[in-house]
Amino acid sequence: MHVGFSFPRPPLLARRLSSLTTFFAQAHQILNLLLLSLSSSLQLPPTTSLTNLHRSDAPSLDILRLLHYVAQPPSETGAPQAPHTDLGSLTLLFAKSPGFQVMPPNGTKWKFVVPTTGCAIVNIGDGMSRQGPGFLPRTIDIFVFSPHYPCLCNES
Repeated sequence: MHVGFSFPRPPLLARRLSSLTTFFAQAHQILNLLLLSLSSSLQLPPTTSLTNLHRSDAPSLDILRLLHYVAQPPSETGAPQAPHTDLGSLTLLFAKSPGFQVMPPNGTKWKFVVPTTGCAIVNIGDGMSRQGPGFLPRTIDIFVFSPHYPCLCNES
């Protein structure tokens, strides 16, 4: 993982930096496999492969966000975030709790995406949707607490 600068970290992250670094490297390997497959499907020449834009050994605009949504009592409604698209190329979402929803392209109703143990949900972000004329539509998503599923968000 390329680190171009150092910054103060919260103690919780500092204590787990080794595990997080390993996780990031493994997530990057998964993304590279997806990017290679997309590059092949789009018939991109090796010199313009999508993996060249997401190298771990070079500075990039890649970001990582670690989000934790606190459980809400069933009597409360609301979403901890507004509907949005992701800024990057691809997003890997590792979720334990149901509540992730997507709006299908040209859709009018939100669809729940129920997490599967050991799997990641992959979103197409703004950066990837701009690589071609609508070939890969970006994902509009939101996280809401589902009244139909128990929330596992408070697990340690």
